[in-house]
Amino acid sequence: MSHISNMELETLRHFIGDLTVRVAKCQTYAQQCNDPQLKNFFSSSAQTEAHALQTLKQFLN
Repeated sequence: MSHISNMELETLRHFIGDLTVRVAKCQTYAQQCNDPQLKNFFSSSAQTEAHALQTLKQFLN
């Protein structure tokens, strides 16, 4: 991994925190939905956000 500045690290942590919250919310909304289309939308959104989260976490390794 290349060296990242403290500001870049803090920004990365901020993005990771935001994505973590979005994944959790989308999963919760998907579980609570009765409408199949909305359930699918939120499930798909949670998967997309989770993938982005994993990608960002790779920069911390």
